[in-house]
Amino acid sequence: MKKFLKRANRGLILGGIILVILVVYLVIDYATFSAQKDDIANVVKGYISEMDALNTDADSFDETKFDDTLAKIQTILETYFCDKSGSQGSYVYTKNKLYTNYQDSKTWVEIQAEGSIITDADFEYTSFSVKKNGPGSAYVTVELTYNYVIEIPSASFNYDDTYGEDDYVMADIGVFGPAGFSFIDPEVSISVLESSETITRNESLTATWYVELYKVDGEWKISNIDGGSYSSIDLYW
Repeated sequence: MKKFLKRANRGLILGGIILVILVVYLVIDYATFSAQKDDIANVVKGYISEMDALNTDADSFDETKFDDTLAKIQTILETYFCDKSGSQGSYVYTKNKLYTNYQDSKTWVEIQAEGSIITDADFEYTSFSVKKNGPGSAYVTVELTYNYVIEIPSASFNYDDTYGEDDYVMADIGVFGPAGFSFIDPEVSISVLESSETITRNESLTATWYVELYKVDGEWKISNIDGGSYSSIDLYW
């Protein structure tokens, strides 16, 4: 009986020591991660800002200069992304998958409404959370509002896309987003087109992105970004 109690006491003591070590490790690990949240946020915000800056550069939508635009995008991706794949999914974009998407966007740039330009683009964060996602990994959820001012020559609208009771037509306006190339596709009534040679469009969109990061060689890098969504919240003239 004494031997059993002795062994039991040793087991309890050993278990207690392991528990203390585990608690200390978790406390230190949490504190270390918390101290790096600003670094993680800066990586994500830096990537979003640099991609958005392409939208107000007229050369980005000049098909004759597309190779230069693609080189800029490749530099941005190499700066902010690592080669870890992380999560998988149809709308989860790794560095290589994003680069392929932007390569393919040349076709869309070629059908961009001729003469259209984004004269102003800005955004504001409405929500930004950074959470631990396992050892050496972080998960960021970003919600923001994009504001675009677009000038479109009336002649660039596609009258083949006329629809609806009020005869609305569309123009293809592309944007370089954090998770690939997208179209805004503004709709304008024919009566408005006939009254002006140039349409100035103000459009606000909400967007949500989900970003997974890993710490690689002492630096936080993006592994992948979930395509999330754009949704129109305010369309006006």
